[in-house]
Amino acid sequence: MRLRSEAVLTRIVADVDALDGLALRLLLPVIAGLLTHVAVFVVLGWLVGWPVAWAIFIGYVPIAALVLWRLGRRGLAPSEAAETTAQTLRRGLIDMIRDRESLILRGRIGAREEALCETDRELRHAARQLDAHERDAGFLLVVLVTLITGMALAAGGWLVTGTGESAAIAAIGVFVALALAETVLPLRRGFAELGRMAGAARRIGGFAVTAGTPRDAPSSAMPDAGPPGAPVLTVRTPDFGFALKPSDAVAITGPSGAGKTTLLLQIAGLVQIAGAGDGQPHEDAPEIAVFGRPPSDWDEMAFRGLVTMVPQRSALLRGTIRENLALAADATDAEMWAALAAADLHQTIDERGGLDARLGESGAGLSGGQARRLCLARAVLKRPRLLLLDEPTEGLDDETSHLVLFGIRRALPDTAIVAALHRGSGHPVFGQRYALRIPPRI
Repeated sequence: MRLRSEAVLTRIVADVDALDGLALRLLLPVIAGLLTHVAVFVVLGWLVGWPVAWAIFIGYVPIAALVLWRLGRRGLAPSEAAETTAQTLRRGLIDMIRDRESLILRGRIGAREEALCETDRELRHAARQLDAHERDAGFLLVVLVTLITGMALAAGGWLVTGTGESAAIAAIGVFVALALAETVLPLRRGFAELGRMAGAARRIGGFAVTAGTPRDAPSSAMPDAGPPGAPVLTVRTPDFGFALKPSDAVAITGPSGAGKTTLLLQIAGLVQIAGAGDGQPHEDAPEIAVFGRPPSDWDEMAFRGLVTMVPQRSALLRGTIRENLALAADATDAEMWAALAAADLHQTIDERGGLDARLGESGAGLSGGQARRLCLARAVLKRPRLLLLDEPTEGLDDETSHLVLFGIRRALPDTAIVAALHRGSGHPVFGQRYALRIPPRI
């Protein structure tokens, strides 16, 4: 299952944190340690004697590097496994809390809890492996410090007896050997987490390559839409089933708690279908295919080029109307005005100063209905092949709702539309209507 929505954000935050550790726990300490050893080597050679300087330098730099390299290699797998499992556990807990009512009604709460406990056991196992490797490396480094201190003591004794150097000067090497342990021992945690950092670097690199792809302008070609002749959307639930072709529109109705929003989120690939993660979807879970393929099988960017969802609570940014619309596509002013007209918002925006009119935090300055229509206009600019609308007419009067739905249809004549509604499902735009029911209590 590819990461989407809040899971993407959670993963990116964790990966950025891991890459911060690359600099703070690994690169900077290693560079500082090497510079310290070189400086100490030169000063010891000049002040005490080259035998002591060489004994400490050769003992620390190559041998400590070998121990830490061994720790990094052994910790690659458990470190990355611990990070991946921790993310899985975190997402699983969030999903269980969010879907707890549905899980209770379907009698699946116990199975989900057991699955999370198993994930927690896997996390603890990986953490124990990683801790064991770190302890082994720590033991080897302590032994190394002891041996180097003994070598420094022996070299200092040879200087005292063989060259007549003072004991105080010769003892400097011993104290320096002990002090230099502080440049090596703290590096264990950084090398132990090398697998976590490497995994984060691969994922961030993948995001960067994807993010470097130019966004589609409204008039640009759409991504590959799967097998030729495949329906835009196929949905089968215990209550109904349908297949949408381009230009079809369907209204999903039902009481609060029936799962209308959840179904839209599943179609959009933002919520995993129950049981799909372990390859055994629940018997009452919906079957969903977008152009013949489940949402989880699509490449993230290609899928987002095909499918757009406008949730009940859409986000607007502090900034101008133009900046908020530009989040959808690199559109011209004419295309932005056309999208605003489709949402019956063009007159309002014109009266407020046009596309350069500024909004406050979270779209402050617009009413709830106006903010909703601005989000709908932004969705129109993306020109998706499949548009998912969650309560698109909420906060709008009947006349405005009528104009907005017709405007979206005219602006996107070839787009398949699925809308979840409490009211307005009888609008002529919708050629099909289906109702979800609340599952019976167990």
